[in-house]
Amino acid sequence: MLATPVTGNGIIFMAIFLHQGPPAAGVDYSTPYPVVTVELEEQDGLRFTSTVVGARNEEIRIGAPVRLEWIDRAGTPMPVFALRNSTS
Repeated sequence: MLATPVTGNGIIFMAIFLHQGPPAAGVDYSTPYPVVTVELEEQDGLRFTSTVVGARNEEIRIGAPVRLEWIDRAGTPMPVFALRNSTS
């Protein structure tokens, strides 16, 4: 089976907020740290787990549309998600 490119657009399928965890570069548990599983739009059940950046925790909810972005964390590229409005 060949790899198929995806858009990186999807919806939040699951969301949790960590109040504590192992030390990690760029992770601050003083505010609950969001971890989401996103179902990508190309295929039912095609899911990826990461975090959401650039949003308040109150905005992160199941069913919210997101898009893939990349950030640098401790010198390593990391895939993350950003909220998008329903028209983008």
